[in-house]
Amino acid sequence: MSDEQAASKLDNYIEIRHKIAHGQRSDNLQLNKTHVEGYLNHVERLIDETEKEVKKYVEKPINEKETASGMGRPEKASGEHMDAS
Repeated sequence: MSDEQAASKLDNYIEIRHKIAHGQRSDNLQLNKTHVEGYLNHVERLIDETEKEVKKYVEKPINEKETASGMGRPEKASGEHMDAS
């Protein structure tokens, strides 16, 4: 499933949830156990994929994170001290 398809599917589930939570159920909205299980499976897959990407980032050395994000200060070499001026 492409990123766009996964996002669209999640948007659809969120819209259905919103309608149910706010009492806006329509006659053409038919939900059953299969729909709910499909929603849960989709969310669990998104969680798994997100965890993989976060783990890749967290496991990178600090210098690679700063380079990748373009943020942060360069690390001082071991043994160097910062001046307190």
